[in-house]
Amino acid sequence: MSVPNGRLTGRACAVGLGLTGTGKEQVAVQFNFTDHPGESLTWYGFFTEDAFDICLRALRACGWKGQSILDFQNGDLCGLDTNEVQLVVATEPDLEGTPRQRINFVNELGGLALKERLDDAQAKSFDARMRDRIKAYDLKKAGGSNTAVSDRPPV
Repeated sequence: MSVPNGRLTGRACAVGLGLTGTGKEQVAVQFNFTDHPGESLTWYGFFTEDAFDICLRALRACGWKGQSILDFQNGDLCGLDTNEVQLVVATEPDLEGTPRQRINFVNELGGLALKERLDDAQAKSFDARMRDRIKAYDLKKAGGSNTAVSDRPPV
């Protein structure tokens, strides 16, 4: 594998259902890197209670619109190859301690990746808490003068 670690783009090219070494169900999706032609890597999604939402979000980002995991039983992509996605690649040790490259996250392309956006009330509360800190930072950078401080009233 000769792709760099980081955020790369790719498209699903193969899929299968299987079991982990501990007997838990998983889906494996192989991705061809669009920004590194000829290179591919497999992402493993898990259906445990803790990982289910992450797994489904990744499958949806790829373009799968189905309701049945059986869609993937025979290797049918069933829309997984519809969308180009962002793949977060990292090198980590496997169970034996050998470094290996893996896809940690499959994300939609574009936009910001936020777990949860602040609503208007939360943003105003956050702004009120940060205002004095921002003014102090600007004063420090300006050498103590208040020329860099905004006197904009709170929103």
